[in-house]
Amino acid sequence: SKRKEQETTVAAMQRCVEEDLSALCTEIEWHPKLGKSHTVSFKDSPTFGLKTMYSRTLFMGFVNDDFVGSSAFTTPGEDFSPKFTNEPPSARFGCLRRSRSSQVEDKQKEVANVLRGIPDVVVSEQQHRSVIYAWVSQGDFEVLEVDEAKPILDQWVEAVASSYVMTT
Repeated sequence: SKRKEQETTVAAMQRCVEEDLSALCTEIEWHPKLGKSHTVSFKDSPTFGLKTMYSRTLFMGFVNDDFVGSSAFTTPGEDFSPKFTNEPPSARFGCLRRSRSSQVEDKQKEVANVLRGIPDVVVSEQQHRSVIYAWVSQGDFEVLEVDEAKPILDQWVEAVASSYVMTT
């Protein structure tokens, strides 16, 4: 969740647990100092194209194993076969060099492999929409957060959502 103006990282996490994650209907244990990490990165803003500083603070939390096992929904797993795109999300005009095109596809293949490794998710119904929660490692999260991941993530979410609708 994004921090609000003048909100501390701890207050933002507490708000996220109380508001966003409360729909999971289970206690989430976390501590503001244990397992906390902070990173700063610079990349072009998707809206304005300006070099922008992004700050991320991660907190480690825990849920009861019984909760995850009882409410988990199976993902497509190894059956996930996305269609890869050769065009990066930011490409608007001109032609791409073949090497850039293959880099995009390589990243998307890495994204697909991470998604195939997610065995299950928790789906929560919130205000007329379904929210999908998946547990991933920090390294896998970094693979999934790149711009090139979006078309593959969209296809995976669609596959999870359509399977979820068919079983409910």
